[in-house]
Amino acid sequence: LFPYTTLFRSWLTSSDLGSSLMTAQARQQTGLRATLLLAIVLACLLHLVNISAPTLLVCLALWAYQLLGFFRPLPSPGPRVLTVAGALCFVLIAATNEGLTVEFFVSLLVLMISLKLFEFRGCHDAMMTAILNYFVVASGMFFSDSLLVTCYIALCLVYNNAALVRASHPGLPLKRCLRWAGRLTLQALP
Repeated sequence: LFPYTTLFRSWLTSSDLGSSLMTAQARQQTGLRATLLLAIVLACLLHLVNISAPTLLVCLALWAYQLLGFFRPLPSPGPRVLTVAGALCFVLIAATNEGLTVEFFVSLLVLMISLKLFEFRGCHDAMMTAILNYFVVASGMFFSDSLLVTCYIALCLVYNNAALVRASHPGLPLKRCLRWAGRLTLQALP
């Protein structure tokens, strides 16, 4: 069965129909990746004043690399590179924080969710990233519980819900995902 699927894939990518199908699938993946990147950046904006400057610079570099990948093809790091990068990020965070504080764990969470985007291969990875992003959004309440921050967190949750809807239904346009996420969020209110 395996040689036939390989043969079918090679035929599909070489034919005109296959290339149009592959570009439609690639467009869906790019849209899903962009939605997740924006959800992560919006969730991490609350933490920019609470994490150290080197951690912030690494996050900005990772997000810029992802953003640049939308405009030109860039190599995706392999699992070994991501493991080493995760270990270096842990050392960086440990060196720039004063022990195992809340800031340490939030910095680690922000860097790990930024690295998670590099493991993106399909809808399952997108759903896992969106679910992990809920923890980043919720950790915003550790540092401030003002009404303005709470409203911003609620908006981040709605957008993260839209990213999760788009991960489970990649063909839906973003506006429809946002409406669906808003409706789900309103239903979840007490």
